[in-house]
Amino acid sequence: MTVRINIYKKKKKISRFIAMTKFTRPDNLHFPQVYYNFSAREKDGELLNYRVQDILEEDFDYAVDILIKFYLSEEPLCVGRNFSEKPEDVKFMANFYKSLLLDRLSLGCYKDDTNELVGVNIMDVKSADDIESHEVNNFKLSHTDTLQ
Repeated sequence: MTVRINIYKKKKKISRFIAMTKFTRPDNLHFPQVYYNFSAREKDGELLNYRVQDILEEDFDYAVDILIKFYLSEEPLCVGRNFSEKPEDVKFMANFYKSLLLDRLSLGCYKDDTNELVGVNIMDVKSADDIESHEVNNFKLSHTDTLQ
């Protein structure tokens, strides 16, 4: 797909055509894949085993819940924009996180004994030519294109 964008530099309109291709997880890469195993002590001193792996599709909604409950309410930029206090922003961010999870690139930390998802790392692949922006509460979330 080719997209025409308009860039304004010093009040002068410059048009560029950019070929857009979205990175997708290779079909031949096993899913879910375990990347790392480790042990850690709980608060009560019990040693538990954990694994870092691709987030299972059945855990996507729970992963979004974790992000909304903890990340959105604690991450400084989100706190500064009061994202967690506005239902429309929470809904937007939940949909944004879900769209990233559907790419099957994000990682989760699971307890080995219960398979409980206890941590989430949302990931996406971007290149300098990607043009994508999302706007929440007049705050633009984007990968910026710089013109030399």
